[in-house]
Amino acid sequence: MIKDQNGKCNNNIQYCLNKSYVNGKCVECLNTYSPNFKGECINTKIEYCEEQNTYGCKRCKEGYYLTKDKKCLKCDDKCETCYGISTYCMSCSNDKYLRNDKTCQSNEELNGTCLQILADGSGCGICHKGYYRNGKGCSKCEKECLTCNQKDKCIKCGEGYFMSSTGICKSTTTIKGCKGEIDKEYGCRECLTGYYLINKECSKCGKQCITCLNEKECNKCEEEYIIINKECIHYSNINKCKETKNNKCSKCSFWYGINEEGTKCNKEIVWWMIMIIIIIILIIIIIIIIIIIIMINYIIKRKEKKEQEKTTTIFKISQSNIKFISLGDGIITNKKEIEIGEGEEIEVNKEIRELICIGNENKEKKKIQISSKEENEKYSIRTNPNIITIEGGYACEFEIFITIKCTTKIKEQIMIISKTLNKTQEEIIKIISIKGETQISTRLDPDEIKEEHKIGEGSFGIVYIGEFRGNQVAIKKMKQIDKDEDEMKEFEKEVMMLDKFRSEYIIHFYGAVFIPNKICMITEYAKYGSIQDLINKRTNTEIPNK
Repeated sequence: MIKDQNGKCNNNIQYCLNKSYVNGKCVECLNTYSPNFKGECINTKIEYCEEQNTYGCKRCKEGYYLTKDKKCLKCDDKCETCYGISTYCMSCSNDKYLRNDKTCQSNEELNGTCLQILADGSGCGICHKGYYRNGKGCSKCEKECLTCNQKDKCIKCGEGYFMSSTGICKSTTTIKGCKGEIDKEYGCRECLTGYYLINKECSKCGKQCITCLNEKECNKCEEEYIIINKECIHYSNINKCKETKNNKCSKCSFWYGINEEGTKCNKEIVWWMIMIIIIIILIIIIIIIIIIIIMINYIIKRKEKKEQEKTTTIFKISQSNIKFISLGDGIITNKKEIEIGEGEEIEVNKEIRELICIGNENKEKKKIQISSKEENEKYSIRTNPNIITIEGGYACEFEIFITIKCTTKIKEQIMIISKTLNKTQEEIIKIISIKGETQISTRLDPDEIKEEHKIGEGSFGIVYIGEFRGNQVAIKKMKQIDKDEDEMKEFEKEVMMLDKFRSEYIIHFYGAVFIPNKICMITEYAKYGSIQDLINKRTNTEIPNK
């Protein structure tokens, strides 16, 4: 009998451990025995179990694995040892290697994937390119990888792929905006316009941005946009900005000016506009003055024309009984030669008036004037009207005023100058002659005086011996008298006085020349000197008797 844990005596149960009785039942048996529901110890030795207890196998033999119900089952043929299930290998035989998925594979399967087998033959030491060590085997890298150390951990990228900044091989087709070829290691080195480089790839710049440093920093914007704080802002959002150029405001509203950066319109005085206004005002004033001058000239000319009409006779040729002579080119006149004084001797230094009619036979208007052919110091000529416009079929009566300045005969030519008032503005000159003879006077013609040699000089003049109309004369030339008005008046008075004294007992006074630069006085030459000279120096034999 055996006392149990409760102090009761129980029958001895075979194979039950001492003191393992409870209520007459064995609760723990010897090894390889286990209590049943009756409390008896029965033989429960587990096959292939290396160590077991009453609850089952604790450790199986090599080549077997422990199941959940504490039994031992054989491992897969490829496994040397396994755990949990037959195919979950813990070790492999010498001709096999353990993979990461806990399966054993034959070393022959490494052919083409393994570059070098481990020395003990238990797997691969170094894999070929495109494969990575998976346990002691080699597994193929992802298609993006040329080499890798894990399935998705590329060391180098394959053809058509590049290593991104995150260490992932990406297809080169995913890069948009890259300029040039894409490097497998460095990716894109330079981007196209409108893109910026970031993490070996190109990203598009923001809206309206043409070139940029990054997403938020723009270097160049589209037209009509202004760069403010590296952003593209439409010029319409800039107060008073009207136009842009080179991403800056180029024109502001009136009375506003652009700041130095070209990003803002500030109110300011527009000096150039003030200057323009001043210039416009000045121009208006000048125009008004010009208009006033034109109007005054018009009024003056109109007045002159009216005055001219009072003194000028213009008549229709067809209604006149004057006989005209054609000078050609539409110019006609009533005389081709003007005889001054109508054949009588003309008074010297007195203005003589002659009339001549000149007409226009052509249809176009002509501007006509009369002028002397050359400047002549012996006479002066003026006309009234000085110049006049004559319509076709009309004629004008010209007054010709001639002043002969010395005793002489004249036969000269004067010009009728006409200009046709059309596009050609053709100027035509026609010639008519003028002749006349003056009375004898003390105003002498310088061409009749011949100088021989100098015989004396005073403070006012120089005396020469000369000849005048066959007579030996004394010529007293005045020094620059024509430049002094008072001296000229004195000279004229002296001539008038000498002209009054006429006697055979005094030196004969022939006259004087009043033509500028030729002013002189002509008297009889006293070859024996004065009376005092005769008394003091001459003998009776030197002086012939008269």
